[in-house]
Amino acid sequence: MKVSIIIPAYNAESFLARAIYSALQQDYPDTEIIIVDNNSTDGTAEIIRRFVRDYPAKIIATNAVRQGCSQARNTGLAMASGEWIAFLDADDQIDTTRISHQIKQIKEDTRWVISAYRHHYPDGSTEDSIPNPDPWCGLVHNFEIGYTSANLIHREALEKIGGWNEALPDNTDPDLHFRLLKNATPYVLDPVILTHYRHHDAERVTTRKPVARLIRKADFHWSVNQYLSSERPAYWTDHARFFHSCELAALRMLATYDINAAAKRYARSFPDGRPPVDVNIATKVTLLYPYLGFRQTERLRNFVSCCLPTEWLHQFKV
Repeated sequence: MKVSIIIPAYNAESFLARAIYSALQQDYPDTEIIIVDNNSTDGTAEIIRRFVRDYPAKIIATNAVRQGCSQARNTGLAMASGEWIAFLDADDQIDTTRISHQIKQIKEDTRWVISAYRHHYPDGSTEDSIPNPDPWCGLVHNFEIGYTSANLIHREALEKIGGWNEALPDNTDPDLHFRLLKNATPYVLDPVILTHYRHHDAERVTTRKPVARLIRKADFHWSVNQYLSSERPAYWTDHARFFHSCELAALRMLATYDINAAAKRYARSFPDGRPPVDVNIATKVTLLYPYLGFRQTERLRNFVSCCLPTEWLHQFKV
């Protein structure tokens, strides 16, 4: 089974070579590497040319017509000849046995290998993300359904859902996974960590104006809840508290930056003002909503967050 490893790259001169080498060093022989330059303005193009020159039988390079990671991934997907697709972001890397290990997990009907991965933070700390036994829960909680660089997806499954949504500027992974789940894509869970997600200061640019991103995240949670309540009512009845709590967590994040947008969405989802809450997900502060209201509670939380020491905030889960 041939695997196409697709690497979109935008201004990635500082770390692209590391990602490419990790793809080249796979012990699974039947792979191709497709690198898509996403309109870079630094030395990324020259790095790509050098690798194509040195590994002409293994590496293919192309350019994305428009800016955006989803457009770049779809460009690579259109060129891919592999039966299976592995997307690898330019700032991440994979262990030598990653592809061969995932291939061994595949059963006859498998179309999606949901895999674990490790976060690497600038301060040297790490954090592991293991797939949730229930992918629907993993979809809305802590990215416990794998992510772009960790999962292996059958080409046919991606084509059935139309690939990546190029209209979205962010939250692209959850959107793709949501559509795979709605399409009942057969999956296997893989808890072995062979993918490394490297955080770095450059990506902090995406958090400078977070309101639009957080609105899309909150709306995504609402869409998932609407789908489950209408299309899978029995499942929804058993899990509604969990999904509502995950939505509340997203609304609280939004409220930190835009209380009006958050309050509007809270009223849409919880018109009676009494949401079912799992305090392990949405924190104990949410228990005040029925008494103080969402808007006043969140204003109080934001005020207190500015006054209390950080260790107190963690202790009381404000």
